Amino acid sequence: MGTQLAMSTSFHPETDGRSERTNKTTIQALRAVVNHQQNDWVRHLGNIKFAINASVNASTKKLPFEVVLGFGGDRLIDLIAERKAVLVEVQDALAAAKVRQVEQVNRHRQPEPEIAVGDLVMVDTRDRRLRSKTGQRKSAKLFDRFEGPYKVLATNVATSNYTLQLNEGDRSHPPFHVSKL
Repeated sequence: MGTQLAMSTSFHPETDGRSERTNKTTIQALRAVVNHQQNDWVRHLGNIKFAINASVNASTKKLPFEVVLGFGGDRLIDLIAERKAVLVEVQDALAAAKVRQVEQVNRHRQPEPEIAVGDLVMVDTRDRRLRSKTGQRKSAKLFDRFEGPYKVLATNVATSNYTLQLNEGDRSHPPFHVSKL
């Protein structure tokens, strides 16, 4: 692009007049919009930056948007509007997909069994790594399909998890989902 880095000396703003002029314009604009406590200035920077970039530069007689992007601020406004329209379409599509997914899941959902604290339940062994009574590993395929009974210590209806009183030495995490009972 043909840009060159030109270092300036400290406390000599005349060296970098273009940046200093932009800073002055930014500060003047901020004075007009900040609140009395001056703690919301960051919130206004985006609008001020857009206004500066959409204004004709006195030296170049061009919009900074035109120089950098190849088109003016009016086209950028159109792009932002198009982008917002695409985002709305995407949000609508995601909402519709979520509805379809919920319908699909609910088609195969069975009502939860009524399990209360103190009830005894059996646990599905398919996903558990178990050891035989002698402590040696055996083939998991040959274990009984269900193990227990275990006493229910707590229930969490929102997550369908049940905390069980496991046998001593069982290193499983005590909460089990209802689908594993």
